This record gives sequence, structure tokens and C-alpha cells, in this order.
Amino acid sequence: MIVAGTLSSSNGSLVRLAGSFGTIAQKPKLVNPVVNRAQDLGNRQATTFEEEKSRIGTIEMKMQNSTRAEKSVDTSKREDPQPLGWNRCRQGPCSKFDNCTVHDPRALDKCCSIVLEQLLHGLQDFLRDKGVSFYIMFGTLLGAHRDGAIIPWTSDLDVVVEADFTHVLERIHEWNETFYFWMENRHIGRMCIVDNDDENAKTWGAWDKIPTYVDVYVPKHVAKNVARSSEAKTVFPVVPRCVFNTVDIYGSEIVQNSTFTQLRIRDFNVYAPARAVAILNHIYTTKWMNPDEAKSPHGSGQCQNDDQLYYNKLVSLAK
Repeated sequence: MIVAGTLSSSNGSLVRLAGSFGTIAQKPKLVNPVVNRAQDLGNRQATTFEEEKSRIGTIEMKMQNSTRAEKSVDTSKREDPQPLGWNRCRQGPCSKFDNCTVHDPRALDKCCSIVLEQLLHGLQDFLRDKGVSFYIMFGTLLGAHRDGAIIPWTSDLDVVVEADFTHVLERIHEWNETFYFWMENRHIGRMCIVDNDDENAKTWGAWDKIPTYVDVYVPKHVAKNVARSSEAKTVFPVVPRCVFNTVDIYGSEIVQNSTFTQLRIRDFNVYAPARAVAILNHIYTTKWMNPDEAKSPHGSGQCQNDDQLYYNKLVSLAK
């Protein structure tokens, strides 16, 4: 944009230029025009050189920063992450014979039920310490109700913990390095023994090859009238609605001990649904009172209503 001002003429008079800001300046006298032009050219060249030098320095700095940034995100030389899940489990073999009487956890022929009791004790002590409740289901409920013990030939315990507390279980290894827990998916978590003191202990090729472990089920349905209650969250959740009737799940009486009781497994008590017989009939039919290792394995039950597909999925994952 052209602006105008006022300059003095060669004889010293002021000359007004169109469109000026009104600034008055006096025309300088050129003592040596050639020298002045040379100095002006040199100044411009020096300025241009400094600007170019500064620009190149900025580019080099950006390139260095870019190189450093690339190095910081380069994962080609990172070590593989530590294995998770069943890879962390470590224990020795154990016996699943129903006449096993070896209760020494260090013995090579120890009973698997003894190791499962160790897992159950650890789970109970840890969750009690954290103020979280759980209850037994499926084969563990069957053994506790029928025999007052863990089924000798079983590989796992079946317990239920509300979804809000699975993150608590994920820290059990920090509480006691003997135990490890991980979520297999959003419906099932698993817990196992990490026994580094047993000379017969080893890692196993897959989680279903591990001699003993705990299946931790996360319920699909939670009682609507207590689900958001802070007190209920630290007391008891409920299992999928097929194992209780409508009143049990949604009625006003569902508080703390109204739908739960305690059953004894050898020398300690565990929480269990109060209507154990009805639940076991749902899962195993009425034949569950007659122990049959081959025909009535634990964890094979289904709900007979709209939760059947859900339980089929759980069972397929647990096999």
C-alpha cells in the first residue's frame, strides 16, 4: 500500500505526499550517493545472510527433534512383554483319586482338593481383607452342599464375584505372590497357584492343563433395586436370574443374608446361595445327589430360559 508523507525539497521547503499519515520528515542530503548505496546493499546482504543462517539453524533443530522423537517411539528393540494369564501359573502335579488322603502340599502325590482348598483360603482371606464378598457356585456348591468338601476329581473351584470388584482381584499377586489372577474375558476370570518353592512345580502348556485353578464368574444380571446401592456393592451380587425366581432377584427382600447362607467345606465356611437344591436341580438335574465322575462333571450346567446361550458360552470357555 502506498502512503504519503511530507518531505523537504532540495531547497529545504516541505513537500506534501498524497495519502500520508501526516508525518513530516526532512529529505536527507546525499553527501556521497555511491558510498551510501554500497553500504545499504552490504547491510541488506548481511541481514539476508543472518536470516538464512537462522532459518537453516531452525530446520536443523527440527530435524534433530524429529530424529529424537522417532527414537523415542521406536519399538523394534523393545523386549517382549512378560507373559500374562496362565503362563504365570506354576505348580506341581496332584492326585484326583477320590480315595486320596495325602494332604501335604509339598508331596508329589498330594490331593488336588488340598491345593484347591489353599486357593479357596487365599481367595477368601484376600477378599475379606478388601471388604469384598463372593459366593460359590456350580461344582463347588455341589460338593459343599452334598459332601461338605471339594469334589476330589475336580480341577477347579467355581465362585462368583461382581464385575465392579474384578480389578481388586487383579492385585492379589501383590498381596501374596503365591496367587495370580487374570481376566480371561469380561465374563470369566481365573486364579491359580504360583508355587516357586515346590521342586516339582512347573508351568503348563495351557490353562486347562493346569491341575488346579479357580473359575471366577462375573454375573450378567444384577438385582436392579440394589445394584447401585453402595452397601449392596460390598455385600453380595446375584447370579444370572435363571437360578433364582423373580421374587428372589427383584423383590424388596433381597438384602444381605436373605438369599445367601453359609456352607462348610472341611474346616471353614463359605457363602452360598440359600436355595442350593433348586439351583443344583437347574444345573445338574436331580441326579446330582449321586456322585458320578464321568456323567456329572462340574461346570456343565445350563439355565433353561433365555440365559441358556450365555451359559453355553461360559461352559465352552471353561472346558
